[in-house]
Amino acid sequence: MRIYDRYGRLVNLDALNVHGATHQTGGVDEFSIAGLSGEPAALASHKNLATGVHGAGAHYLAIAAGSQYIALNRLWSADRILKGGGSSPPSEISSWEKIAEVNLSSTVTAVDFTDLDLSRDKFYILFAAIYNPQAAVAAYLLFFNGDSTGTNYWRQRMFVSGTSVSADRANNPGVLGVAANEHLVGMLVIGRSGGKVAVVQQPQTGATGSIIEMVFRVMNWETSANVTSMSFVGTPVNTIGAGSILLLCKPRTA
Repeated sequence: MRIYDRYGRLVNLDALNVHGATHQTGGVDEFSIAGLSGEPAALASHKNLATGVHGAGAHYLAIAAGSQYIALNRLWSADRILKGGGSSPPSEISSWEKIAEVNLSSTVTAVDFTDLDLSRDKFYILFAAIYNPQAAVAAYLLFFNGDSTGTNYWRQRMFVSGTSVSADRANNPGVLGVAANEHLVGMLVIGRSGGKVAVVQQPQTGATGSIIEMVFRVMNWETSANVTSMSFVGTPVNTIGAGSILLLCKPRTA
């Protein structure tokens, strides 16, 4: 194919290719935008729209310098999606606020949570990763407001081990359990149902390997009183071992 310029002269394509290469990256006449400043007015206006999704306006979306975290300014400032900022990881996750975190360095029998208000907060979630260091099966109870009378509570349980499934009901505040010298991971949702305080245990896994087990529970505290404190108690004593973690959260409302 032949190409002619506007004067009818034949264009030397080989020379044109060589010339073009001089303006590419590394060429002797490489094009550079270093030192350029300013921006189109349309772009500046778009970035700063009060109802936009990025820029310097009230709803901006930005990546914090030196980090992989994305700041959503409209919700970030109200702590509704992420709490934290800059180059640090967010300290809390969406919609839930941490009330207390217990990381045990030694074995204990009970962990207390105080300054609660279930009427105000509506729900609590208690995450538990528990190690039972004793040579006996451990049961974990949840008492409210210092009421340690077991018969003021009812619980229903379904237990699954391999292909074996069993169920029972008891007049006590049992919420979790695990075999001797074993670990469990569980989650408790605490709320109010029918005027009573109800605890729903999400599927708990306990033990390891070929004896892994799964347990479902629900538990009621037979009163309509507001919950202002909780005690997580292991039985027998000293069955909440070192390395156990308890994390209590409530819904974020602000």
